[in-house]
Amino acid sequence: MNKKTAFILLAVLLLGFQGSGAAFQEEILTSKSEIWNAARKVLASRGIAKENAAKGILESKWIEDVVRKTKSLLPGRIAGGGPSVTQTVRRRYRLRIVVEEKAQGSVVSIQGKFQERPFDDRPQTPWNKITPGTEDYQVERETFFKILEVMQQARVHA
Repeated sequence: MNKKTAFILLAVLLLGFQGSGAAFQEEILTSKSEIWNAARKVLASRGIAKENAAKGILESKWIEDVVRKTKSLLPGRIAGGGPSVTQTVRRRYRLRIVVEEKAQGSVVSIQGKFQERPFDDRPQTPWNKITPGTEDYQVERETFFKILEVMQQARVHA
């Protein structure tokens, strides 16, 4: 790992994760074009549905997977450590990545739109829009770290 890459990774760790409930967001001390190229490579493997380099926006095609989710049997804040049920669901999501240049560095935001349906469903069962949970936000975080990994590989091979 070279000094510049180590510095970027250290900056990410020191700044902490600033993600809100709406999206994963992080400031990185590097150029918009470097992040854009890495983000594009990451999404290209999943399929790119929309791309606008001038605005720094990438959107993936729908990605489907199967995930185990734990859901509380009690509503909202009452749930706390109350009873819950674990179930396997089919999930699909679309990732939107926005890269913005700042005075020093760039900001990358990753937001997923998540839908699910029962695992043992029929193909005609409609997808239901969901409020993302921990398992869903993890997809955004993993995508961010994949972007960092692609940036690192590009620097090593440059």
